[in-house]
Amino acid sequence: MAICFLIIAIFIKKPGDGRRLYRIGLACLAFLLVFNVGFGPYGESETLWLLVYPLVAFYLFGTTEGLIWIAVVSLPSALFIFFPGPFNANAYSGQFLIALVIAFIFNVVLSYLLESLRARFNLRLKSQNAELMNALADVKKLSGFIPICSSCKKIRDDKGFWNQLEKYILDHSEAKFSHGICPECAEKLYPEININPE
Repeated sequence: MAICFLIIAIFIKKPGDGRRLYRIGLACLAFLLVFNVGFGPYGESETLWLLVYPLVAFYLFGTTEGLIWIAVVSLPSALFIFFPGPFNANAYSGQFLIALVIAFIFNVVLSYLLESLRARFNLRLKSQNAELMNALADVKKLSGFIPICSSCKKIRDDKGFWNQLEKYILDHSEAKFSHGICPECAEKLYPEININPE
């Protein structure tokens, strides 16, 4: 059983979708647990491995599928524990049975609550991550009032220095410039070249 737990732990949460592998591992573990409960050679101590199973099932598959996997183990185990005669299974003392049932139910409830909290925390973390990515995208956007000189078109930055328009935009945004010349400036600067033939 320890080897089965070790194999599952090695493959736990590997990149990609390993759900098929997890299901195979959990099914093997379920078979081992049920076998040990019913026919294990060490008696009552073997059944205590049942207490680890809910943690593994919920962690690997979440709350809904985890409950299904717990039912897969607990129903046949309950048959072996409470009705050992027809199956020729191990017989357990009444005091041990009461303690085992209480501990198992407590462990299932606690594991369920822990997995629910983990799932909620992951959702909140994903939401905050999306908000941060959106905020990061907005960081380099120009917004608000920008003080600009009416004559030379220089812009005053936060430190009070006057910068060329291009420098200010390069420093405060993701924009890049490609220079050209408009027809009015071309006519003023290069009157001998006719850019807009009519």
